[in-house]
Amino acid sequence: MGAIKWALASVSFLALIFLASCGRRDDAFIGYTEKANPACDDHFSDCRVRALSNGCIYEAYTLRRFCPTSCSVDRCTMQGTIKVKHKGYATPEGTKAFVAIMKRLYSMPDLHYRSAQGWSADEHLQLSSMGVGTYLGDVDRRTDEQVTTAVIHSVAHGWNIIDTASNYRLGHAEVSIGHALINLLGGNAAKEFFRDPIQARVPSPASVSPLPQYEVERMRQMDLAYQRASRSDITRDMLFISTKAGFVTRGFVDTLVQEARIRSDEVVQKSHCIHPECLRLSLLQSLERMNLKTVDLFYLHNAVEMQLPAIGRPRMMQRLKAAFEYLEMARAEGRIRWYGLATWDCFRKRPGDALYMSLADVLALAEAVGGSTHGLRFVQLPISAGMPEAFTVRGWQPLDANASAIEANKTFLEVAAALKVGVFASGPLQEGELLRKATGRLDGIAELMAHRTTAGKLLQFARSTPDVLSSLVGQKTREYVEDNLQVGISPPLNAIEFQHAYQMYDKIMNRVVVGTGK
Repeated sequence: MGAIKWALASVSFLALIFLASCGRRDDAFIGYTEKANPACDDHFSDCRVRALSNGCIYEAYTLRRFCPTSCSVDRCTMQGTIKVKHKGYATPEGTKAFVAIMKRLYSMPDLHYRSAQGWSADEHLQLSSMGVGTYLGDVDRRTDEQVTTAVIHSVAHGWNIIDTASNYRLGHAEVSIGHALINLLGGNAAKEFFRDPIQARVPSPASVSPLPQYEVERMRQMDLAYQRASRSDITRDMLFISTKAGFVTRGFVDTLVQEARIRSDEVVQKSHCIHPECLRLSLLQSLERMNLKTVDLFYLHNAVEMQLPAIGRPRMMQRLKAAFEYLEMARAEGRIRWYGLATWDCFRKRPGDALYMSLADVLALAEAVGGSTHGLRFVQLPISAGMPEAFTVRGWQPLDANASAIEANKTFLEVAAALKVGVFASGPLQEGELLRKATGRLDGIAELMAHRTTAGKLLQFARSTPDVLSSLVGQKTREYVEDNLQVGISPPLNAIEFQHAYQMYDKIMNRVVVGTGK
C-alpha cells in the first residue's frame, strides 16, 4: 500500500509540474529538480521570484552563479524522465517579435538584423548580424556551463543565431545548447505571448481566504513580475539554430559497418561520412542532444574538403546527390528546414584548383534532386579581414552551371546573392590567429575607432561585410561574451566605410589587394 501511495504521489507531483509548465516553457523539459549539494544553495532571498520573471535569462551570469537551483543549472538538478522536445523553427513572425523585444530592451540598431529569404519568395527571417559559435573548448562540466551561459546571455542580448556541429567538443556543444534552450524557451511561438497580459493568475481574495495574507501578497508580487516579463519571453520561432554532420567517431562507424548499414569504404580518412545512414543517425543524435524536433539548418560539414581528395570529383558528386536526396526526405519529415554546405577551402579556391567548387554546380545538383523548391539555401565559409577571398576576388564563380566564371566577373558573395543563397561567415578571428597578428595595429582605422579592442574591431569588420547574413563568433567566457555583444549595439559599417576600412587594414598588414583573381 505504501508503494502505491508513493507512486500516486509521484504521478501527481509530475502532473502538477506539467500543468504549471503549460503557462510558460510549455514544451521544454518536464521533470523535477532537487539540490545536489550545499554548493547549489540559492544565495539571494528573491532567487525564485527573479527566476520566474526571466532573471535567469536576462541576468544569466549573475543568477546562474548565485541562484543555481532556481535557475536549474545542470550540475544542481536531477532531471526527470519525461521529456518533450521543443517544437517549431524560426519564422518571420517569431524573428520579427525577437527584434521588437531587443529594440525595446536595448535600443538595438535596425541594421543589426538582416532579412534572409526563406523557403518561399515571400518569407523572410530577421537574423542578427552576429551569431553564437560553439566550436572550441574542453570536454568538461566547467566548459559545458560556460557555453550554456554564453548562449543564454547572447540570445538575451540580441543574437538569435546559434551554430554548432555534431562533433564540436565530442557532442558536448550540442548538449550545452540543449541545456541553454531548456532555460531560454518560454514556448514554441511568439504569438502565444504577444497579446494582453496574463489574465487572473492570482486568485481572487475570496478564493484565497484560507491562505495567510503574506502568502497572498507574495503571489501578487510574483504575478506582477511575471506580467512584466511576459512580453520578453524567448520562443522557439525566434531562434535560428544550425548544426552540421559529416565527421564521425570510430565507434559510430564500427557499429554501422558491423550492422551492414554502410560499407567501410563509405568513410574517408577514417573520420568522414556523408552516406545517408550516417547523416540520418547524426541528425537524430543532434536533435536529441538539443531537445529539438526540428533544426533550422543542417550542413554537410567540410564535405568537399574531405571527400574530394579521397575519391575524386565524379564519385564525390554522386555522394553529394545521395546526401541531398536524404536531406530532402528529412525536410519532408519535418526534422530540418533547410540544408547547406559548411566549408573551409572549396569556395575560396580559384578554378582549376584541386579543391575548387562551383556554387552554381552545387545548386544545380540540389535542383535536380529537389526541384525548384529544394532546401539548399545557405552556405558557410571563412570570411574575415585575414581571409578576404569571398569579397575581394572576382571571376572565380559562375552564375550558372553551364556559364563561364570569368564572364560573371563577380565575387563569391555577389554570386551567392544573385543565386539567392544566404552566406554565414565563420572564423572572424581565425581561432585567435588573426587577433594575435592584428593586436595593436588597427587603432588608426577611423571606421573602427568606436571599438576599443582589436577583437571588437575585427568583429565589426566581419559582420559589416556586404552580402553576409551573419558572422559566427565562438565565445564562452563572460569577459569576451560581453565585449562581443557591445559590437552589436553599434550599427555595422556601410559599403563605402567597409571598403575603406579594408584598404587601410590591407595597407597596415602589408597585404596586396586581389582584384582580378589572376
